Amino acid sequence: MYCSNCGLAGEPNKTCLRCGSLIGAPAGSARAAYEPMRPAVETPTSRDSRHVLILVFGILSVVVIGLFGPFAWAMGRSELKLIDSGGLPREGRGMALAGMICGIVGTGILVLQAMMVAWMISLWP
Repeated sequence: MYCSNCGLAGEPNKTCLRCGSLIGAPAGSARAAYEPMRPAVETPTSRDSRHVLILVFGILSVVVIGLFGPFAWAMGRSELKLIDSGGLPREGRGMALAGMICGIVGTGILVLQAMMVAWMISLWP
């Protein structure tokens, strides 16, 4: 069947992809003329996710500066909660998890460094 408003071919009783009217409805009918097109449902994209930043913070916390560790740990935990609840796509879950684990290790290194500095200060004459 063809749309009575724009002439595009389509299935009967479906919405026309070009003009949004009902295919098979008479031209100028109330449903065909005044039915608004529904907007497409927005799905979250990987651009909404912070998994790359979390991974970078996690690696930096292990290799360079341990101060990034707690941030990677906390951000990774909140990101994983969002991914598991369906708020973000699952494609970034692995990097978020790896960044969180590196953040946990980096936080442990930071704590050990702080304990060593405190021990060295206590030995100062």
